[in-house]
Amino acid sequence: MRILSRQMLLSTLCITVMIGFVIHANAAVVSLFDNYTLGFQTSAGNTISGSNTGVSGLSYQEVGQIFTPSQTAKLSEIDAPFGYVQGTNSITLSLYTDNSGNPGTQLEQWSITGLQAFSTGSTTMVVTSNITPQLNAGSDYWLVAAPGASNTWAAWNLTQNSITGYEINSNPNNPNWITKSGTSSAFAVYGTPVQNQNVPEPGILSTLLGIGTAGGGMFLRKFRKA
Repeated sequence: MRILSRQMLLSTLCITVMIGFVIHANAAVVSLFDNYTLGFQTSAGNTISGSNTGVSGLSYQEVGQIFTPSQTAKLSEIDAPFGYVQGTNSITLSLYTDNSGNPGTQLEQWSITGLQAFSTGSTTMVVTSNITPQLNAGSDYWLVAAPGASNTWAAWNLTQNSITGYEINSNPNNPNWITKSGTSSAFAVYGTPVQNQNVPEPGILSTLLGIGTAGGGMFLRKFRKA
């Protein structure tokens, strides 16, 4: 009975280690949404502006883009091109759930600085998720770019694709999102899939069980001979 218990213990250990390798192999980062990598317009973008830019006719504006993940995953990073025009070189990028067609609950937020001048082609900014919220396939989410200061004037470059539709908000204290029909801003969302990540396929599990049992038996035979 003692030998059997040791064999079962060693077999379980072997299987656990091997399953760990399988899980790690399946944890690759994948694209969840992308209207960006085929290119973006370097000379056109949606305005991001504070309430005190000093520019006539320019008032507060943040830009919201809706997207639907292609599969359920933990957020890894977001890539998006932004350009700086004048004022404080800073914007805030936020991820929200959807609330009846508008940004709802905030999931994560990033402060972005050091943008390249919009006139020189803008900068692709990469933000890495620290919270890694789960994004569910078939559910809508919002990416919102807002000015980092009251005098910030920046732009979110447009996609080269034919995707249209975005929303703007002109009141940070009482958001009133307005749908626009122009070209969408460019961005890509990446994540680590979570579906079936912790459960190997039945064939793999059977193979691991056989290897683990054989490995445990071989170890015990050597142990008894020693």
